[in-house]
Amino acid sequence: MNGMTHPGCALDSQDWAVAHTRVRGYRLILCNLNNDVRGTEGVVNEIENCPACLQGMVEFLGSMAASLCESIAQNAGADRAAAARRMEQMLAEAINDLPR
Repeated sequence: MNGMTHPGCALDSQDWAVAHTRVRGYRLILCNLNNDVRGTEGVVNEIENCPACLQGMVEFLGSMAASLCESIAQNAGADRAAAARRMEQMLAEAINDLPR
């Protein structure tokens, strides 16, 4: 299916896409937490190059990262704005570290 849309994605079913993205996203996170390289590869292989799956995973992981950053900030007595400022600092550092 290289570069193709999965049958469920082709149905343009938002419920189908969201449900599968959530499951894959949580599986990917658990695989990484458990250092499960094979499991991670399995999730990546399921996604293949399906544009809908790739977009869904990017959105899921972005949302999950934002939630985690906010939770960490709140546990440290800060707020969402503080988490955003820290992420901006990290982005600036990453941009600065790009090869020239």
